[in-house]
Amino acid sequence: MNVNRKGWDDMIKLRLSFTKYTMMTYAHDDLKTILDLHRKWLWGEAGGKRAKLTGAKLTGAKLSDGVTWGEYLSDVVPALLTAGGRALEDVATEEVWNCHAWDSCPMHAAFGASSLREVPALHRWQAGRFVQLFDARLIPLPIATRRW
Repeated sequence: MNVNRKGWDDMIKLRLSFTKYTMMTYAHDDLKTILDLHRKWLWGEAGGKRAKLTGAKLTGAKLSDGVTWGEYLSDVVPALLTAGGRALEDVATEEVWNCHAWDSCPMHAAFGASSLREVPALHRWQAGRFVQLFDARLIPLPIATRRW
């Protein structure tokens, strides 16, 4: 799934705080390197390395457009998943959530799209951001199916 750099920049701007009172803040270039290696690992590319994000707490983190992580999960994700006219319970299923290929991923389920280019222009930017955060396994299914 090819997505634009802006979505990766959103992830790079997140401050990751870990359990046991340790706050980890990464410089832009360091975090970009970690996430680029993680992306390669996700796609099975040579030189990839899984990022260790276990225990990361994104509560209070803000994306580049000022939306907090909590707002993104509770408001933006459900709105995006239903923007194609499908009910949230039809799009956010275990089967769809466990897929990381375009033929049955959440954006395919929501919009019937086989690539980011096929997502309607109005939603394409948010869909690109979603794909990157989803592929990094940062958007849990229970959050996406919460009613608002």
